[in-house]
Amino acid sequence: MGYARLTQKVLVETKSTEKDIDKCLKWREGRVRNDGTVDESVQKVYAECVTLSQSSETSSCRDILSKALNVREYSGRVRGMGLGVTQTTLNKGQKRSEKNPSNRELMAIIQNISSEVEELKKERGKDIARSQQDMHIVSDKDSSNVDVLKNIPEGISPCSPYLLSPTYRIVAKGMVHNILGDKLHHKPLPVGYLKVSIDIAFEKDAELPIPDDDADIRLVGDAIGTYVAWQRNLISLNLEVK
Repeated sequence: MGYARLTQKVLVETKSTEKDIDKCLKWREGRVRNDGTVDESVQKVYAECVTLSQSSETSSCRDILSKALNVREYSGRVRGMGLGVTQTTLNKGQKRSEKNPSNRELMAIIQNISSEVEELKKERGKDIARSQQDMHIVSDKDSSNVDVLKNIPEGISPCSPYLLSPTYRIVAKGMVHNILGDKLHHKPLPVGYLKVSIDIAFEKDAELPIPDDDADIRLVGDAIGTYVAWQRNLISLNLEVK
């Protein structure tokens, strides 16, 4: 009987998995006669294998069979396992099985990370929606005389400069100077900024978009009566309602 069929026979009789098959038992079964009997010498070797497996620290069937048969074992060969079977192929399935728990743990970690990323995306989306909503809300106090314009006309106009953080809000009132080529303290204005004079500070401790380190002006309250650079898209014009 070939070793493949023999393996299936042992699996059925012992109701075990292939990796759990007693290799010494498989060696013995491969030498059973057609009438079902076992040669005395074969049975003696098998009994010796059983004794060695119980009393020795040797865990390899190859080593046990070699000792029981009292023969020299050659490198790469697994005695009693059939033609072409080596220790590498014999242990291949076992090594793969040992790695499976780690693979399952890795998949669980990946799934947990994916879930956390999705939750973060949802929370981020909610934060963006709230920020956009705050940007479009104007308090009742200022809704009658404040209009947010994308385009600021040339010249000097009354304005209310805003800040975005921590909320979208008015922090002062003053005048916006939208004059081509205008400079701030003899320096060109940054791209996207206009010159604003601060007349009234609603939040004196709010930090300016661009502090003036030379004049030690860093807060809105410090800028009263002087000029500062303010982002164009954060400047609202004060329009009187007719």
